[in-house]
Amino acid sequence: MGLSVSVASAIIAVSVIIIIEMSLGNLLPVVTNLNDSYESFKDRAVDKIQSDINIDSISTAPNGSGYDLNITIENTGSTVIDTNYCNVLVNGTFYPFYSSKNQLYPKKTAYFTIENLSGSGQFRLKVVSNLGISDYETYVVS
Repeated sequence: MGLSVSVASAIIAVSVIIIIEMSLGNLLPVVTNLNDSYESFKDRAVDKIQSDINIDSISTAPNGSGYDLNITIENTGSTVIDTNYCNVLVNGTFYPFYSSKNQLYPKKTAYFTIENLSGSGQFRLKVVSNLGISDYETYVVS
């Protein structure tokens, strides 16, 4: 009876060690990825707090059937804004635009141009940065 108890204890101990090793092998990468995600979230939150934009000016230029919209944007925050990921909405509708710069550095300006818009009257413009910061203005087309 002494040998069988020792062998059974050894088998159980080896099984427990294998289960612990398999669990840790699967758990450690998950914990590491979770930690990386929290770090990335923290960095984005800090960037968002330190980010701000301002629409300096809006002008329209008539073209054949409508008008072109020219917008001057200033980065009044302390983070770099990637203009490729910005959005411009006119009365809530997204329009593709051309930007004079790919990166908008703090205290610098960039020019956004939307071509071939139609309509007249008062419009509401919203510019949203890649970090979710936005600014609103209205303009009139006669």
